Amino acid sequence: MLIASFHRAKLEDLKSITIWGTGNPKREFIHTDDVAKASLWLMKNDIKDRPSSINVGVDYDVSIRDLALTIADILGYEGLIEWDLPKPDRTPRKLLDSSRMQSFGWKPEIDFKDGLKKAYNGYI
Repeated sequence: MLIASFHRAKLEDLKSITIWGTGNPKREFIHTDDVAKASLWLMKNDIKDRPSSINVGVDYDVSIRDLALTIADILGYEGLIEWDLPKPDRTPRKLLDSSRMQSFGWKPEIDFKDGLKKAYNGYI
């Protein structure tokens, strides 16, 4: 959603973009290619006593504010980012515990900014 909003703001040369809340909540982002690779890795590797569910994540989170600034940087959007403070922030933090998956020897390969670049390229 933010990628689409920033893309439109850039195309329409909007002077500002408004995002709900304060920008303080944090979210974990993992690229879909890493999720697919993790799934294939689990299918190919025989893990003794593998649980029925395993979290796949990057083990760090990013604030919505940093997400917005990174998207603006990637797209070259130079307008203002305004925060609609009366709108809700919702859950302050969403971070998976991926230690089990990483203890098996798997780690994500695509970092946050490269993942956003790939997502934007896919969007356009």
